[in-house]
Amino acid sequence: MREKQFERQLRHVRDFSYTSDWTSYNYSNWETWFAPYRSQPNLRILEIGSFEGRSAVWFLQHILTHPSAQLVCVDPMPWPVNPPRPRFMHNIQLTGQASQVTLVQERSEIALTQLPPASFDIIYIDGAHDAINVLADGIYSWELLKVGGLMLFDDYLWEPDQPEHSRCQRAIDLLLKQFGARKTLIHQGYQALIRKDAD
Repeated sequence: MREKQFERQLRHVRDFSYTSDWTSYNYSNWETWFAPYRSQPNLRILEIGSFEGRSAVWFLQHILTHPSAQLVCVDPMPWPVNPPRPRFMHNIQLTGQASQVTLVQERSEIALTQLPPASFDIIYIDGAHDAINVLADGIYSWELLKVGGLMLFDDYLWEPDQPEHSRCQRAIDLLLKQFGARKTLIHQGYQALIRKDAD
């Protein structure tokens, strides 16, 4: 009921609607990293963790500009208070590119097993932050990423005082070790970016 009421309210909003910004400080890096992909036909991006759609909107407006490009967003969107789905849908609609977006409203460990292998050019992992979830997302995503494609992990340096099992860094370090010579590490700061060089 709350979500439906919120959807009705958003129909009268003519601008993007967000409650937080954990994304825009990455834009300058993204402009550099993803520029070669801009406007490519049939480009496919997978985003794990979409919340209100701020990063999805950026990808649509700056990279997925060819009408055949596609964005798949995986997010269960379970929050009962201030639900993100109405804002996500509202923000995606405002881009004018909603037909290029597929929202899979499911936990990533389920959703990722149902996607075809080697079908994405870019994968952005920003879902659940517990190490076990990040580890699973990275392993499943590796199989979904094309050779030559990019995989971006958010929040590599997030919450350094938390136990290792509650944050991303340990899981990402393990993934980088596991992928070994099959990947090139392009950037390792607050975010970590790799290129898949071989299966």
